[in-house]
Amino acid sequence: MKQILLLAGLLASMNAMAFCGFYVAKADAKLFNKTSEVILVRNGEKTTITMSSDFEGEVKDFAMV
Repeated sequence: MKQILLLAGLLASMNAMAFCGFYVAKADAKLFNKTSEVILVRNGEKTTITMSSDFEGEVKDFAMV
C-alpha cells in the first residue's frame, strides 16, 4: 500500500515556476538569475530544503533572501 501511495504522489507532483526569494547587493551591482531549483523533502517531523541557483554577475558580496 505504501508503494502505491508513493507512486501516486510522484505521478501527481507538479513543477512550480517561481523563485523563492530575491538577491540583494550594492545599488550599482548587476546580478541576474535564469533558473533556480528547490527541493523540499519531508520525513516524519523533519523537513529539508535544498536550493540551487545559477546567478550571473561580478558581485563578491550579495545575499539571497
